[in-house]
Amino acid sequence: MQYNKAILILFVLAILSASALAEPICEYSFIIYKNNSVELIKTRAFEGVQDRSIAESPYQLKIFDVNGKAITTFGLPVSFLISAHPVIDDSATVQSVKLPCSNEGYSLVLYKDNSQLFEKDIKGLFCNSNGICEKGENYVSCSSDCMSGSEDGYCDRVADDRCDPDCYDMDADCPARTSTLRAGYENISECNNNRICETYENYVNCPSDCRFEPQVEAQENVTVQEQKKVTEVAVETKQAKNKNFLLIFGLEIVALIIVWIMIKKLKKED
Repeated sequence: MQYNKAILILFVLAILSASALAEPICEYSFIIYKNNSVELIKTRAFEGVQDRSIAESPYQLKIFDVNGKAITTFGLPVSFLISAHPVIDDSATVQSVKLPCSNEGYSLVLYKDNSQLFEKDIKGLFCNSNGICEKGENYVSCSSDCMSGSEDGYCDRVADDRCDPDCYDMDADCPARTSTLRAGYENISECNNNRICETYENYVNCPSDCRFEPQVEAQENVTVQEQKKVTEVAVETKQAKNKNFLLIFGLEIVALIIVWIMIKKLKKED
């Protein structure tokens, strides 16, 4: 009996270890140009894990509150590198930043080497709390306006006896493969964040799944120092993406080891 309980604990902890880090995430997607112009092309909110900041990056994103106090500072791993050997880069790159959602954010500013490149008023961007579920809001970022099961561009999968129109065979409240799927995928959430670039996704509406593929132009007269710099930035970018995965995986391993020790102890007691 105790052995069966331990097995149950094993499954519960394995699930909790993977989901404990999930939190409401607000993602900002930019096109950053080498001429220092910047465009905010996409924002979305979902349950996930925040990105790791690169403290040494010349590109720093800051979110300020209404009093002008910086409440978030994040170093972006920006790289225009396409190929290191030979050095080939482009005039623009897409950069997405996943940060914990906060109602205190008033303005978002992007700096390069302490010089301001971009500013955006973000007050009410993800939630204006007016009781109406509007564009840019969903159940994750603004549950006060968008109740579960709302048509808000996000499949929340909440058991609420309402078929979420944004889900496709992913909400237990929906009959399997019903009219909730409309022609042309209009009714599927734009980005399901599954690392697969699907028919209804592209690098603008889903940069986490679809890669940005700009026109490639070889740059001549690139110095050894410049080649070294762009290579280092590319490596650091890859390392930053890998560390979030390793953190979650490590926590799962720790949880499994703890449960394994508990099982051995219970067997001895039996």
